[in-house]
Amino acid sequence: MDGIGTFVTFNRRSRVTGSAKKKYVAGSGKVTQTPQGSFRTLQSNAREMLEGCGMVVPEVGDVETYLERGPGFLAWLHPSLGPLWSVMQQKIHGGELKQGAELGLDIAEVALEDVVVDGCLQITAENVVGRQEAREGGAGTVTRFGEEVGRCRLRGVTVENAGVAWEDEENAYWKARVQRLEECRIVLHGQAEFEAADVTISGAHTFEVPDGFRMSVSAAEDGGLHTELEPLVNGNPSWRWQYSFPGIFGQTCEISEDSSGEIELVMEEAEEVEAEEPSAVEAAGELNLRSPLTSE
Repeated sequence: MDGIGTFVTFNRRSRVTGSAKKKYVAGSGKVTQTPQGSFRTLQSNAREMLEGCGMVVPEVGDVETYLERGPGFLAWLHPSLGPLWSVMQQKIHGGELKQGAELGLDIAEVALEDVVVDGCLQITAENVVGRQEAREGGAGTVTRFGEEVGRCRLRGVTVENAGVAWEDEENAYWKARVQRLEECRIVLHGQAEFEAADVTISGAHTFEVPDGFRMSVSAAEDGGLHTELEPLVNGNPSWRWQYSFPGIFGQTCEISEDSSGEIELVMEEAEEVEAEEPSAVEAAGELNLRSPLTSE
């Protein structure tokens, strides 16, 4: 065992592990270490994270209610949103999930401000963290990390539809098997962008944005939706999150965009200060993002 590194984390157990070691026995009411119990923990954590964004979120429900009717909401959050909660909570501000609402964010570059979901909203980026390329020989794909990802910004948007069919016996939430009556789907192919502001999207809708294009949705004069589709200027994203890492390993790290649209990474030595030896958590600092809710 000599020479093997040790990793220690201090946190509530529910944030660290949600093991599924046993099969749930119907009627027992005992969900500890079962897939059903692990999924309930996952949704409880999602609720806590979203409430930290200032979002109003329903209760998951006690075990009996959860087993009988399902959770009070569904949230599917891609790890690349953060993965730190402090990062996710800078990408989402305010808003509300109504009772029985479903929010799916299969995307990393997203900015939500005062978004209300009464039904189902699914945002899916084909390229979450980079472009998908075919492997040599044609066996599957490989991700090339980069700027060519899907992006979505919603501000003051309300989504209203019939949403999840909660009474459907085919639902198995921990398997992500969910029957829906209606949903609002935003699908971003390749490097595509979607934006909407101050609009209510009612009923079933699918917004599909092709690679290299930006779709904007606003309220039309007749009460419907006005949609515009335009190519990205010079194929470049119209906005991006800019990350800074203050206080990591005695340095500050800033990412900025120059006039050519290229990303420049700047590392500067931090000022020396006399202080006690910081803990690993303190040394890591917080990850801060500059808001993209207005275009650069």
